[in-house]
Amino acid sequence: MSEKRRIFSAPVEFIREVKVELASVKWPSRQETLKLTGMVIAVSLFVALYIGGLDLVFTSLIQGVINR
Repeated sequence: MSEKRRIFSAPVEFIREVKVELASVKWPSRQETLKLTGMVIAVSLFVALYIGGLDLVFTSLIQGVINR
């Protein structure tokens, strides 16, 4: 009977531990979240434009070599 009790109490214990851990998390403020989100978007756009530019250059070079 103790095995059945343990099976049913394990998920409950897990949920309790999750609540304790979430209570100790330091969540970012709204200002920090907006600032970091803007930085992620800016860096992503920069990398996308950089890789797109390299792709354009290399595609033009390869087409130039093939069309000779």
